[in-house]
Amino acid sequence: MSTKTDVQSLANLQAQVEATLWDYEPLRTLGGRWSAHALADGSIELSGVVRTRLIKDSMLAIVRDLPGAVHIVDRLIADPDLETAVARAIAMNPGTRGMQPGVVTVRSYHGRITLLGRLPAGAPRQAVLDVARAVPGVVEILDQLR
Repeated sequence: MSTKTDVQSLANLQAQVEATLWDYEPLRTLGGRWSAHALADGSIELSGVVRTRLIKDSMLAIVRDLPGAVHIVDRLIADPDLETAVARAIAMNPGTRGMQPGVVTVRSYHGRITLLGRLPAGAPRQAVLDVARAVPGVVEILDQLR
């Protein structure tokens, strides 16, 4: 940014992005842990966790149609995709992959992961928690494993 006009244009784009997204009723109603940032090159970065893939796709489409938005940087993840990523991480990690599929159920709500299930005797509980915690997008782990 080299001039006052550039700074003002960036601030206007940022305000337009935020206002437009908050006008989208499903996003306003269901919320989420997301953020939007207008970047100096006219790109808009969207990041965080939203409830559904439909909301994610709609956010991207809404922002893509804004005047002045040159490029969209998509760092959003929908809760169902986060559930899949956590389950896959647990299944593939060398310290946890010996468990039978379905032993651990993964639920996500705005990036807060709930792990449910009955672990077999000797199962690596702490490893399951650590693997889940390390997945990008996870903001909290609620341990309901037995």
